[in-house]
Amino acid sequence: SAIQRQSSGYDDPWKITDEQRQYYINQFKTIQPDLTGFIPGSAAKEFFTKSKLPILELSHIWELSDFDKDGALTLDEFCAAFHLVVARKNGYDLPEKLPESLMPKSPPTSPPPCLPMRFDRTAHAHKRTRLRLVCR
Repeated sequence: SAIQRQSSGYDDPWKITDEQRQYYINQFKTIQPDLTGFIPGSAAKEFFTKSKLPILELSHIWELSDFDKDGALTLDEFCAAFHLVVARKNGYDLPEKLPESLMPKSPPTSPPPCLPMRFDRTAHAHKRTRLRLVCR
C-alpha cells in the first residue's frame, strides 16, 4: 500500500486513497481503539520512530500533521502523518506546508491542552511555520 507514481491524470501523491486510509485507520486502532479518540504524543512518537526516518524529518512531519498543535493526534492527523511518512519512505521530499489534500475534512476538536510533543530538544530549532487552516 505504498504511494505509486502514476502517469494517468491522477498525480497528487498527497491524496490518500480509500485503500490507504483503511490501512491507516487499522494502524490507528492498534494504538487507540476509539476512532474518535486521540493518540498521545508519546505513543505517536514510539509508533512513527519505527519508520527509521531521521528525527528531524519525523519532527517536521509532526509539525505538519498536528493541525491544532495540541500534542496529540486525532484520526485525521494520524492519517496525514502516516501518509507523509510513507511518502518520504518512497522518495518524496517532505512539503514545507501541509498539502491541501491532507487537510482534515472537519475542524478538529481538542483534548485538554498538554505540552507539545518533541522528538528531541533541538528538533524544532529549524524553521517553525504556522499553518493557517482555512474554513470552508
